[in-house]
Amino acid sequence: MTEGEFLARTALARREARDENVDALRKKFAPKLAALDARAARVRAAVEKQKGQARDAQFQTAISVGSTILGALFGRKAVSASTIGRAVREGSDVTLAEESAAAITVERERLETDFEAESAALLAMPGVTEIDHVAIKPARGGISVVFFELGLGVIPTPRPA
Repeated sequence: MTEGEFLARTALARREARDENVDALRKKFAPKLAALDARAARVRAAVEKQKGQARDAQFQTAISVGSTILGALFGRKAVSASTIGRAVREGSDVTLAEESAAAITVERERLETDFEAESAALLAMPGVTEIDHVAIKPARGGISVVFFELGLGVIPTPRPA
């Protein structure tokens, strides 16, 4: 095998190992992203529910204020603060639900940034560009290979003492 063929084979093995590492990284982040997406869907539904309740409360408040004004004009009843308070509470519930949705969006963006950074680090690993030639003289008792490494990200075996 020529040096060029060897370099081509090591480059291919390196790319395959890198692709496997990126796939493993993608599998690592997939459940976290799926959980965040599920939480985001639940929070979006809660925001819509809170908005609907706030609209209903505002409508009820408008009707109540209108009837109270008419009642006050005709001497029946005074303005009630409880209906106005309900509209204010529903509005604050909408705000809290929207803040929760924004927090989930920020968390998802952070997770995506972490994934991109880790995968970029894997993709940026340099390949083999040159071969070092080392002459090894065999001992009289024979040859025993203790350690061999191609530098493909494989965990080396410990050398005997």
